[in-house]
Amino acid sequence: MLLCRIHGMDLELAMSPGVLTGFLSWVEATPPGRTGYRQAS
Repeated sequence: MLLCRIHGMDLELAMSPGVLTGFLSWVEATPPGRTGYRQAS
């Protein structure tokens, strides 16, 4: 289980260890100084 805090609200995300590894890799791949999410057009 992963606990996240977004705008002062706590969220719990349940995922398998393999999915958690992929999710953390995706989060860590965000370039420094980049905030927010931008969807590709």
